[in-house]
Amino acid sequence: MSDLPPRLALIPLALCASFGCRSELERAAVVAEPDRQLRTELEAATRAPEPDVRRAAVRVLGARGQGTSIEAVGALLVDPDAGVRLATIEALGQLRMRGGDHAARVAELLGSAVRGGPADVRYFALCGLADCQAAAVAQLDTIRACCEDEPTDTLIAAAIALGELGETTGLEERAVELIQEHSGGPWDYSLAQLLPFLHERSSASALERLRTSADASVRFRAQCAGARLEGAEEPGARLETRWSTENTAAEAALQHTSLRRIPRSRVLDRAAHSRLVLCGEMHESAGTLRENQREVLRAFVREPEFEAVGFEPSVEDAQKSVLDLARALGLSVLPLETHWRELGAQGRSGARELEALEAIAEFLGKSPKNRMLVLRGESHVLPDGFLVRRLPARPLVILCGCSVSVPLSECGLCCNGSAFELGNSGDVYMLPYEDSTTAKERAVLERWLALPGPRTP
Repeated sequence: MSDLPPRLALIPLALCASFGCRSELERAAVVAEPDRQLRTELEAATRAPEPDVRRAAVRVLGARGQGTSIEAVGALLVDPDAGVRLATIEALGQLRMRGGDHAARVAELLGSAVRGGPADVRYFALCGLADCQAAAVAQLDTIRACCEDEPTDTLIAAAIALGELGETTGLEERAVELIQEHSGGPWDYSLAQLLPFLHERSSASALERLRTSADASVRFRAQCAGARLEGAEEPGARLETRWSTENTAAEAALQHTSLRRIPRSRVLDRAAHSRLVLCGEMHESAGTLRENQREVLRAFVREPEFEAVGFEPSVEDAQKSVLDLARALGLSVLPLETHWRELGAQGRSGARELEALEAIAEFLGKSPKNRMLVLRGESHVLPDGFLVRRLPARPLVILCGCSVSVPLSECGLCCNGSAFELGNSGDVYMLPYEDSTTAKERAVLERWLALPGPRTP
């Protein structure tokens, strides 16, 4: 809390001072929402005159707030600043399942934005409605109204939303029409999202330009869809479906996993005594992410001649500071993928995962003394995800926090230096990092919160 203005840093002390004399029901209320004053301050910041303050407040409430802030956030769907409007749609998507099921209310807000918002808001609001799925059924008429006489991106987004909501009447014909009219250009990636809604063999002929798209991932998806429609199966399609299904389920489960703050020394001690450590990451070259990883690496090293760091070759430059430290400490540095250029361009995460599994198993299998620390995108190292399920040894997973949020109640606006244990397995931890954008937004909010007196109109 040391990074907060003095009056906000006193919030935990005030709660502790009064907690003992409250009834059991009152105590439960305090425990349920210990961040209420900070949340109230941030909701007030959504009404600040300065757009950078409003945008920062919305982003923090979305990333780390609770569903109780939906109304304050949703009010900014009509903000005069485009950046604030788009941040608001993203925040609503993050809040819809946090602290309860708020998806229906989020869908209502997004539906109103589709009906009366600016063009940029309408498109992204349609994407948000697609994510709400069944909770957005009441907005079907709003979505259908976007299927005619609209910009191309809106037409495609509306068709995708109808498909995600299970409204299939006339959808395949509409999808085929959109693909035939707009494929072979800048809309290919968006159009490929319509492929799962094609089921008739006759629809395969509409995929010709997508099969030759400049985007390799679109070509692969079109080939898979074409083979499916013609009663066959594209090699690799089943693998990618399995990867997506397992990782989507793992990410959803992670959102409901318990989280408790612990000393960092506990995470480092576990790293020192684990044979296989998976460090999830975002691909940034500097900042607290790399500082955390270097700290874990130093703790991990015991016998360098038997140890290695496995890295993701597509982002080797971003991981350079950690790899340089590994080499300086005497560890081997091993690429985990061979065909990453081709497979990455095709969006074939499952195939990439198999290469990584083979590289990890080969190194660990050479000697029972061998140990490995892996640097890999967080979506690839999710607990109970595709990779973790198939590893030859039970890993220690250290997430960086991009796949699960730390509530404001745990460490206020800044989580730098903190550590958390997720669940009860003893094998999943988190060392949250702060990217440069988040750090700037935190500074904006801290300055605003420190202002004396009334700060909103």
